[in-house]
Amino acid sequence: MCISYIPIYRDNPIVKIPVRKLTANKFFLFYKGYTAGRAITRAELNNIKGIPNMVLDYAVNNEIIDHNVARDVSTKSLKCKIVNNKDKVYTPEERAALFEYLISIPQNVYTLGIMLMFCLDIRIGELKALKWSDYDESKGQIYIQRQIVDRKDENGKWESVFG
Repeated sequence: MCISYIPIYRDNPIVKIPVRKLTANKFFLFYKGYTAGRAITRAELNNIKGIPNMVLDYAVNNEIIDHNVARDVSTKSLKCKIVNNKDKVYTPEERAALFEYLISIPQNVYTLGIMLMFCLDIRIGELKALKWSDYDESKGQIYIQRQIVDRKDENGKWESVFG
């Protein structure tokens, strides 16, 4: 269960720590080192976080450890490189045309879901994970707190799990 063969981890002291002695703070400091000076994007940080999550999930599934501490780490406070996605967003005209089309066809859970995604500016996994308890009617607010992602289980079968 060694991730030291992956270049980003190769020379980092975290790979030498026994799995049972890893802590959320050690992972936070590891991630903080890579985001220092806004060196990487949020997407790159999430990719870096994915590998320890999978390794420790494997350790939990094989009863090496009881809990995946890597999943306890919040990196929201870390400052990442700002990415200009200006060319990757829908223009107001494209958005209006899409809504006009969706309103013109018979409504179902999919068309309503697409419209909600555009209104809330969320991803499909965040939409799929919404629960009624995430909506605060008194404040008129929806809280995005989780996502559903597709992963392969230990048998190679795809399953949807909360991420």
